[in-house]
Amino acid sequence: MSEEKKIIYFGSSEYASYILAHLKDSGFCPNIVVTQPPKPAGRGLKVKETPVALFAHSQKIKCFSFPSLGEEAVQKIEEVSAQIIIVVAYGKIIPKAILDTAPLTLAVHPSLLPKYRGAAPINWAIINGEKETGITIFKVNERMDAGDIIVQEKEPIYENDTFLSLNERLKEKGASLLVKVLKMSEKEPLPSIVQDEDKATFAPKIRKEDCRINWYLPAQRIKDLVRGLYPKPAAFCFYQNKVIKVMEAQAQGEDVFSKEEAGKIIELKKDSFSIATAKGALIVKRLKAEGKKEMSVKEYLCGHQIKIGGYLK
Repeated sequence: MSEEKKIIYFGSSEYASYILAHLKDSGFCPNIVVTQPPKPAGRGLKVKETPVALFAHSQKIKCFSFPSLGEEAVQKIEEVSAQIIIVVAYGKIIPKAILDTAPLTLAVHPSLLPKYRGAAPINWAIINGEKETGITIFKVNERMDAGDIIVQEKEPIYENDTFLSLNERLKEKGASLLVKVLKMSEKEPLPSIVQDEDKATFAPKIRKEDCRINWYLPAQRIKDLVRGLYPKPAAFCFYQNKVIKVMEAQAQGEDVFSKEEAGKIIELKKDSFSIATAKGALIVKRLKAEGKKEMSVKEYLCGHQIKIGGYLK
């Protein structure tokens, strides 16, 4: 990259931190990084900086965490005179006043746009039972994930993929594809295709109510929910009025159970237990009891009782 090309990077998440690290290693280190302000997190609500901020500080990259992208932010960004703005999981829509400060604005999104626009595309692709997703590099505009597409690469979703495993592959694919596009931009104008709005679907932020297991659904749908929410925030239910998070499960059989039977424990083994659903049984392999670490069902049964005929709700 020629020295005069200046880059501003907007990002916040662990996914964005990985791509930032890859940019630096590939010779595209941003001049400044913009990330979300520190927020309370975890059990003790300790204020934590974003993964992007932590990486930027460790590499001595100038980092700003503006409370809002208002006048102060625009002024600081204008001072850079950047040629390229890159946006990866920043967490807010970038206003036009900032987009207009650079001739090229790029974003990396872990879905095949226009499908799964929004904050949680990897989660929702798995939860919805998709067999394929991918990476899109696109030009940013004022609408969420709606800019013209530059390039896409597909990625299969395997039967036992979780958010964790798929996220790992997609961040690697996204980082390498972004570098290819940046190198391409030095030699020629980038291609672009307008997104088909009629095919747009959305992947909103995961809410607590999205994580509650509905035992009236088929076992495969519940398994997909478990996979899509692993390891956090995790799919949950209640047993004897205490929260149980289901961390690993399999769907088995085609038996149709009545509404009255949904959620009923129908089989108990030393390393798993099975629950009736609308169609088939869900076999729980690993879980997280309230206030405990993730463990196998075998470990859980050493200190807890699960009874056939009991109900998960």
